[in-house]
Amino acid sequence: MKQTNWYVITGGPCSGKTTVVEILKKKGYKTATEIGRHYIASRLTSGETIEQINADPAKKQEDIFQLHVRQEATLPENEHIFFDRALPDVLAYHDFYDASVPSHMIEAYKNSKYRMIFYFEQLPMKNDSVRVESDEDAKAIASYIYKRYKALGIPMVTVPVMDIDARVKFVLKHIHQGDHK
Repeated sequence: MKQTNWYVITGGPCSGKTTVVEILKKKGYKTATEIGRHYIASRLTSGETIEQINADPAKKQEDIFQLHVRQEATLPENEHIFFDRALPDVLAYHDFYDASVPSHMIEAYKNSKYRMIFYFEQLPMKNDSVRVESDEDAKAIASYIYKRYKALGIPMVTVPVMDIDARVKFVLKHIHQGDHK
């Protein structure tokens, strides 16, 4: 399978992923937005409530999956790109919702070709209009995400809790070490 130069920053809800991706973008790195957050925010903007959006978790995850597939199809595989979550996160959310994962998602998951995964350890939960999980749910989601990425066999680095600047430096140090191997 062809390797990409794509890095995934993942972890449970409220683990600092998006903040780090935004800093990397400001530093000039190419990034890919968190599809799930964007999807929910756009539906909220169109007048739906979070309860309506979450009423059918399987449909929500299918929609998010399709957006991920389209996003990845448009990005150059040879460029260094930091993803704020990726396809395996969708499967982890299926696991969390105790929903069966459709075969087309499993195939895409098995064909994931990310260069490296950065799994962010959990920070204290802070809810907003999109993030409504409890602490317990966030920990469960984080566990499912970890298991899904670990099973891929792609190099995975756990990013411990530390201040944001230290996390950014930690990620960059690891990608630069990987470039010299």
